Amino acid sequence: MILVLQFRTDQSGWHELKCIYDKADKNYDEFLVLNVMASFVTTEFLLRLLSSTKGIILGGLGEGGYEDTEPYKREKLQTMLAKLRPVVQEVNKKQIPILGICFGHQVLADILGGIVVTDTRFAESGIGKIFVTEEGRKDPLLATMPDTFHGIVSHKSSVIKLPQESVLLAYSEKCPIQGFRYQSHLYGFQLHPELTVEDHSFRMQLYPEYNQHALLYRENQDIIAQHILTNFLQQL
Repeated sequence: MILVLQFRTDQSGWHELKCIYDKADKNYDEFLVLNVMASFVTTEFLLRLLSSTKGIILGGLGEGGYEDTEPYKREKLQTMLAKLRPVVQEVNKKQIPILGICFGHQVLADILGGIVVTDTRFAESGIGKIFVTEEGRKDPLLATMPDTFHGIVSHKSSVIKLPQESVLLAYSEKCPIQGFRYQSHLYGFQLHPELTVEDHSFRMQLYPEYNQHALLYRENQDIIAQHILTNFLQQL
Protein backbone atom coordinates (compact mmCIF):
# COMPACT_ATOMS: atom_id res chain seq x y z
CA MET A 1 0.00 0.00 0.00
CA ILE A 2 1.14 3.52 -0.84
CA LEU A 3 -0.14 6.02 1.69
CA VAL A 4 -1.01 9.49 0.36
CA LEU A 5 -1.38 12.00 3.18
CA GLN A 6 -3.12 15.18 2.12
CA PHE A 7 -3.53 18.53 3.85
CA ARG A 8 -5.86 20.29 1.39
CA THR A 9 -9.49 20.95 2.29
CA ASP A 10 -10.72 22.59 -0.94
CA GLN A 11 -11.12 21.35 -4.53
CA SER A 12 -7.38 21.31 -5.05
CA GLY A 13 -7.41 18.06 -3.07
CA TRP A 14 -9.03 15.99 -5.81
CA HIS A 15 -6.84 17.76 -8.38
CA GLU A 16 -3.69 16.79 -6.49
CA LEU A 17 -4.80 13.15 -6.48
CA LYS A 18 -5.60 13.26 -10.19
CA CYS A 19 -2.13 14.58 -10.91
CA ILE A 20 -0.45 11.89 -8.79
CA TYR A 21 -2.52 9.13 -10.38
CA ASP A 22 -1.76 10.45 -13.87
CA LYS A 23 1.99 10.12 -13.26
CA ALA A 24 1.83 6.80 -11.40
CA ASP A 25 2.12 3.52 -13.29
CA LYS A 26 0.08 1.81 -10.59
CA ASN A 27 -3.51 0.78 -9.95
CA TYR A 28 -5.76 2.99 -7.86
CA ASP A 29 -6.26 0.21 -5.32
CA GLU A 30 -2.55 0.37 -4.45
CA PHE A 31 -3.13 3.78 -2.83
CA LEU A 32 -4.75 4.71 0.45
CA VAL A 33 -5.61 8.42 0.64
CA LEU A 34 -6.13 10.16 3.98
CA ASN A 35 -6.43 13.79 4.98
CA VAL A 36 -4.26 14.65 7.96
CA MET A 37 -6.68 17.44 8.87
CA ALA A 38 -9.50 14.91 9.53
CA SER A 39 -10.20 14.32 13.22
CA PHE A 40 -10.27 10.53 12.87
CA VAL A 41 -6.74 10.52 11.38
CA THR A 42 -4.86 10.37 14.67
CA THR A 43 -1.24 9.56 15.37
CA GLU A 44 -2.23 6.11 16.65
CA PHE A 45 -4.33 5.43 13.54
CA LEU A 46 -1.43 6.33 11.24
CA LEU A 47 1.06 4.26 13.24
CA ARG A 48 -1.15 1.18 12.86
CA LEU A 49 -1.11 1.59 9.09
CA LEU A 50 2.67 1.52 8.82
CA SER A 51 2.88 -2.29 8.96
CA SER A 52 1.27 -2.46 5.50
CA THR A 53 2.74 0.73 4.02
CA LYS A 54 5.41 0.53 1.31
CA GLY A 55 5.82 4.27 0.89
CA ILE A 56 4.28 7.62 1.78
CA ILE A 57 3.56 10.77 -0.22
CA LEU A 58 3.06 13.99 1.75
CA GLY A 59 1.03 16.37 -0.40
CA GLY A 60 0.92 20.14 -0.74
CA LEU A 61 -1.30 22.89 0.61
CA GLY A 62 -2.33 25.86 -1.51
CA GLU A 63 -4.75 27.35 1.01
CA GLY A 64 -2.04 28.46 3.43
CA GLY A 65 0.68 26.89 5.54
CA TYR A 66 3.73 28.32 7.24
CA GLU A 67 2.90 31.78 5.93
CA ASP A 68 -0.39 31.92 7.87
CA THR A 69 -0.40 34.52 10.64
CA GLU A 70 -3.88 34.09 12.14
CA PRO A 71 -3.56 32.49 15.62
CA TYR A 72 -6.10 29.73 14.95
CA LYS A 73 -4.32 28.75 11.72
CA ARG A 74 -0.94 28.73 13.46
CA GLU A 75 -2.43 26.51 16.17
CA LYS A 76 -3.85 24.20 13.48
CA LEU A 77 -0.41 23.90 11.89
CA GLN A 78 1.24 23.06 15.22
CA THR A 79 -1.44 20.47 15.99
CA MET A 80 -0.86 18.82 12.63
CA LEU A 81 2.93 18.78 13.16
CA ALA A 82 2.47 17.22 16.58
CA LYS A 83 0.24 14.55 15.01
CA LEU A 84 2.82 13.67 12.36
CA ARG A 85 6.07 13.93 14.34
CA PRO A 86 5.85 10.45 15.96
CA VAL A 87 4.76 8.98 12.63
CA VAL A 88 7.82 10.35 10.80
CA GLN A 89 10.06 9.08 13.59
CA GLU A 90 8.59 5.59 13.30
CA VAL A 91 8.72 5.69 9.50
CA ASN A 92 12.41 6.53 9.75
CA LYS A 93 13.03 3.57 12.08
CA LYS A 94 11.20 1.23 9.72
CA GLN A 95 12.98 2.79 6.70
CA ILE A 96 9.74 3.38 4.82
CA PRO A 97 10.35 5.83 1.94
CA ILE A 98 8.66 9.24 2.08
CA LEU A 99 8.28 11.81 -0.69
CA GLY A 100 7.23 15.24 0.59
CA ILE A 101 5.94 17.63 -2.08
CA CYS A 102 5.90 21.44 -1.58
CA PHE A 103 4.13 21.89 1.79
CA GLY A 104 4.88 18.21 2.49
CA HIS A 105 8.55 18.97 1.83
CA GLN A 106 8.40 21.82 4.35
CA VAL A 107 6.62 19.70 6.95
CA LEU A 108 9.14 16.89 6.59
CA ALA A 109 12.11 19.27 6.90
CA ASP A 110 10.54 20.97 9.93
CA ILE A 111 9.85 17.71 11.76
CA LEU A 112 13.38 16.45 11.07
CA GLY A 113 14.98 19.62 12.45
CA GLY A 114 15.25 21.95 9.46
CA ILE A 115 14.08 25.57 9.27
CA VAL A 116 11.12 26.85 7.22
CA VAL A 117 10.58 30.59 6.65
CA THR A 118 8.19 32.83 4.76
CA ASP A 119 10.39 35.20 2.75
CA THR A 120 9.49 36.70 -0.63
CA ARG A 121 13.14 36.48 -1.70
CA PHE A 122 12.73 32.70 -2.04
CA ALA A 123 9.08 32.53 -3.22
CA GLU A 124 8.36 31.30 -6.76
CA SER A 125 5.50 30.46 -9.07
CA GLY A 126 5.62 29.11 -12.60
CA ILE A 127 8.18 27.19 -14.64
CA GLY A 128 11.43 27.01 -12.71
CA LYS A 129 14.90 26.01 -13.79
CA ILE A 130 16.18 23.41 -11.33
CA PHE A 131 19.87 22.67 -10.78
CA VAL A 132 20.98 19.23 -9.61
CA THR A 133 23.83 19.02 -7.09
CA GLU A 134 26.67 16.50 -7.19
CA GLU A 135 24.86 14.44 -4.54
CA GLY A 136 21.69 14.71 -6.58
CA ARG A 137 23.37 13.23 -9.64
CA LYS A 138 24.07 10.10 -7.62
CA ASP A 139 20.58 9.82 -6.14
CA PRO A 140 18.15 7.29 -7.68
CA LEU A 141 15.31 9.83 -7.83
CA LEU A 142 17.38 12.24 -9.94
CA ALA A 143 19.77 9.85 -11.67
CA THR A 144 17.70 9.93 -14.88
CA MET A 145 17.57 13.74 -14.92
CA PRO A 146 19.98 16.14 -16.63
CA ASP A 147 22.10 18.51 -14.54
CA THR A 148 19.45 21.21 -15.08
CA PHE A 149 15.80 20.65 -15.85
CA HIS A 150 12.46 22.44 -15.66
CA GLY A 151 9.64 21.89 -13.21
CA ILE A 152 6.61 23.63 -11.78
CA VAL A 153 7.27 25.65 -8.64
CA SER A 154 4.64 27.44 -6.55
CA HIS A 155 5.37 28.38 -2.95
CA LYS A 156 5.45 31.29 -0.52
CA SER A 157 7.38 29.56 2.28
CA SER A 158 10.70 27.77 1.86
CA VAL A 159 13.12 25.49 3.64
CA ILE A 160 16.31 27.48 4.24
CA LYS A 161 18.21 25.08 6.52
CA LEU A 162 18.43 21.33 6.09
CA PRO A 163 18.00 18.86 8.93
CA GLN A 164 21.18 17.20 10.13
CA GLU A 165 22.05 13.97 8.26
CA SER A 166 20.50 15.47 5.10
CA VAL A 167 22.04 16.16 1.71
CA LEU A 168 21.03 18.84 -0.78
CA LEU A 169 19.83 17.33 -4.05
CA ALA A 170 18.61 20.33 -6.03
CA TYR A 171 18.19 24.12 -5.92
CA SER A 172 16.95 26.98 -8.08
CA GLU A 173 18.11 30.55 -8.58
CA LYS A 174 15.62 31.87 -6.01
CA CYS A 175 15.13 28.91 -3.69
CA PRO A 176 18.29 27.40 -2.13
CA ILE A 177 16.67 24.06 -1.25
CA GLN A 178 14.51 22.52 -3.97
CA GLY A 179 15.18 18.95 -2.95
CA PHE A 180 16.85 17.03 -0.13
CA ARG A 181 17.29 13.50 1.15
CA TYR A 182 17.38 12.63 4.83
CA GLN A 183 19.52 9.56 5.46
CA SER A 184 18.68 7.18 2.60
CA HIS A 185 14.90 7.11 2.24
CA LEU A 186 13.15 10.35 3.28
CA TYR A 187 12.83 12.92 0.48
CA GLY A 188 11.48 16.44 0.24
CA PHE A 189 11.01 18.45 -2.96
CA GLN A 190 9.80 22.04 -3.01
CA LEU A 191 8.97 21.75 -6.72
CA HIS A 192 5.85 19.93 -7.90
CA PRO A 193 6.77 16.70 -9.73
CA GLU A 194 3.07 15.90 -10.14
CA LEU A 195 2.19 19.06 -12.11
CA THR A 196 2.22 19.94 -15.80
CA VAL A 197 1.93 23.50 -17.13
CA GLU A 198 -1.82 22.94 -17.59
CA ASP A 199 -2.15 21.63 -14.04
CA HIS A 200 -0.37 24.70 -12.70
CA SER A 201 -2.67 26.99 -14.66
CA PHE A 202 -5.67 25.34 -13.01
CA ARG A 203 -4.13 25.76 -9.56
CA MET A 204 -3.48 29.45 -10.22
CA GLN A 205 -7.18 29.92 -10.88
CA LEU A 206 -7.76 28.71 -7.32
CA TYR A 207 -4.89 30.71 -5.83
CA PRO A 208 -4.27 33.83 -7.96
CA GLU A 209 -2.32 35.41 -5.08
CA TYR A 210 0.62 33.15 -5.98
CA ASN A 211 1.02 35.09 -9.22
CA GLN A 212 2.75 37.87 -7.30
CA HIS A 213 5.73 35.50 -7.17
CA ALA A 214 5.59 34.64 -10.89
CA LEU A 215 8.98 33.88 -12.41
CA LEU A 216 10.28 35.95 -15.28
CA TYR A 217 11.67 32.78 -16.84
CA ARG A 218 8.98 31.72 -19.33
CA GLU A 219 10.73 29.77 -22.06
CA ASN A 220 8.69 26.97 -23.58
CA GLN A 221 10.50 24.02 -22.04
CA ASP A 222 9.66 20.37 -21.52
CA ILE A 223 8.58 19.80 -17.92
CA ILE A 224 10.33 16.59 -16.96
CA ALA A 225 10.22 16.95 -13.18
CA GLN A 226 7.50 14.28 -13.08
CA HIS A 227 10.29 11.70 -13.40
CA ILE A 228 11.05 12.38 -9.72
CA LEU A 229 7.61 11.09 -8.76
CA THR A 230 7.71 8.11 -11.12
CA ASN A 231 11.23 7.20 -9.95
CA PHE A 232 10.07 7.33 -6.33
CA LEU A 233 7.10 5.08 -7.02
CA GLN A 234 9.25 2.63 -8.97
CA GLN A 235 11.51 2.25 -5.94
CA LEU A 236 8.64 0.95 -3.78
